[in-house]
Amino acid sequence: MTPLHRFKQRLLTALMPLALALPAAAQQTDTAALHRAEMEGFRLWQLDTAIQAARRSAEGRRDFRKDERMQGWIHETTDEGIIVTFIRDRKGELVPRYRTIVAPDGTASSTEELDDEPTLQGAQARQFAARLTAQQVPVMTCSKVVEDIVMPVEGSQRVYRVQRATFDDVLLAGGSQRIEISADGTRLLGQRDLTGDCTTLKRDANTSSVGIIEPIDTQPNEFHVYLARAVGK
Repeated sequence: MTPLHRFKQRLLTALMPLALALPAAAQQTDTAALHRAEMEGFRLWQLDTAIQAARRSAEGRRDFRKDERMQGWIHETTDEGIIVTFIRDRKGELVPRYRTIVAPDGTASSTEELDDEPTLQGAQARQFAARLTAQQVPVMTCSKVVEDIVMPVEGSQRVYRVQRATFDDVLLAGGSQRIEISADGTRLLGQRDLTGDCTTLKRDANTSSVGIIEPIDTQPNEFHVYLARAVGK
């Protein structure tokens, strides 16, 4: 059995309490929609894991920690893994400043400093612009730490808003949103809450499943899949 197949089995077990908590009419699951949620949620979890690993690596550098001109990050998926590039303001221009490569197994390289890089152009500029445009959407106040994660999709850019808990053994499930941005990154097309109020989940390796009662969706969405993976189920 492949790792992906094992993950799918764990996912179904983890999401079962959610399905059972829904009204009977809502349990008529759309198989195609559930498959899309599974794939998108897994991609979101992979990217979020890479971002956190890259940031831990970068924070190992004193110059990164002291750099007050950092503006955010962009990413690129390659055969090497996920490349996370941290962006800095240089006299009003956005330029790559630090770069970390996160391998498929989640291992982050040492963060390298970049010198004399050109300003953001093309897909990089559009991705960064999408994160800035997403900031127009009001944040549900669940945490002081909010991560907007851009995932380009066909014809547009999709931003997932993830809120961080203060403690490592707690996962903040509430306050998550899906924000649709135009392909050029400049226009807000719409937004949707993916979870309800500021719910928290305990990371506990001894539990076999995770259950959330949600009034928002009639079946698990991609953020529920992300949560199941994030708590290790």
